[in-house]
Amino acid sequence: MASARENEIGARFRTFREMLQISRSKFAVSIGFGSERIASYESGRAPLPYAVFRAASQRYNLSPFWLSGENCSPNGRINDDAFFAKIGPRALFTSVYDEFICSNFHQLQADAKEQFQRIQSALEEQWKRIKDKPPDEEPLKTEVLQTIRSLEALIKNIRRDLRVRAKARRAVKN
Repeated sequence: MASARENEIGARFRTFREMLQISRSKFAVSIGFGSERIASYESGRAPLPYAVFRAASQRYNLSPFWLSGENCSPNGRINDDAFFAKIGPRALFTSVYDEFICSNFHQLQADAKEQFQRIQSALEEQWKRIKDKPPDEEPLKTEVLQTIRSLEALIKNIRRDLRVRAKARRAVKN
């Protein structure tokens, strides 16, 4: 049985085929796979293999970003046929997507979360010191300014991420 993520990808795969207004059997033949296999991927009974995605992508320009439901910053390998020729025929779409197409996306999210938690802890610590006793003003001022700079950097990264996501959404629509 496929995971929740695989089920979502299968549902999006079916939605893509339906948006093309093609029957499952015609779609399957056009990308070189059996209709029952396509039904298994669409229903979530089996995870989508990368080879099936690649065939649909080449034939119908299916975006891996749209299919995954994530808009990330690609690492440049997305159109490298020589690179993808090395991927095994049984590789799953999600594995290839996570490792090669958008390998930096999840790491960027984890880094931003960690940075936010550090800033939150620093602010909580500063608040405890201020609340308990009046602090020496100059060192506290320096700490608060450093925390504000950290927040500004985090906000800058979030804004950059939002721009990339918006760009990816526009590309998917086109």
